[in-house]
Amino acid sequence: MALLTTGVSIADETPSYVAYIQGGEASITDGTDEIIELTVRDIVPNLYVSEKDYGILVPIDIMKTLTYPLNAVLLFSGTEDESTSLVEILNLSLIGENKDITIKAKPLEFYEGERLKSFQSDNTGLNTINLTTTSFTGIYIELKGNSIENGSDPECVRRCHERYPEGNGCWKQCIYR
Repeated sequence: MALLTTGVSIADETPSYVAYIQGGEASITDGTDEIIELTVRDIVPNLYVSEKDYGILVPIDIMKTLTYPLNAVLLFSGTEDESTSLVEILNLSLIGENKDITIKAKPLEFYEGERLKSFQSDNTGLNTINLTTTSFTGIYIELKGNSIENGSDPECVRRCHERYPEGNGCWKQCIYR
């Protein structure tokens, strides 16, 4: 009698990288089941996608093609203080020719990843944020997929960045090979 077993091995950690969105003033509306709606005005029209020494600007439109939920950090800065909140983005939409962004999110109670780990100790939670003093909002989003450095061709990223310094063009083929 022969016994045949088949196994599948999955890496402990899914490759990921961080995308950064920079914006201005923000407003938060409470919803049901701890879900909030965050609107950030005057966003920069490009994401900065980075990993270690690699970085590239990508048009913000790419956010429409991503699969949600995504882990993220909301950073609110003002003249007096800075607040940080770890959240799970459930949905995201771009408004007014991509000048504003609306995010539906809920607080992230436990974060198991690596990319946003440095923000955990500063996590103040959404209920402590004073938006009346906030003039700057940053959003760090953990994106799953091939990393810029290891999962893609670094030479492709370098060539793409040289040809398209504004982040347009071939970046997606370098990252999602």
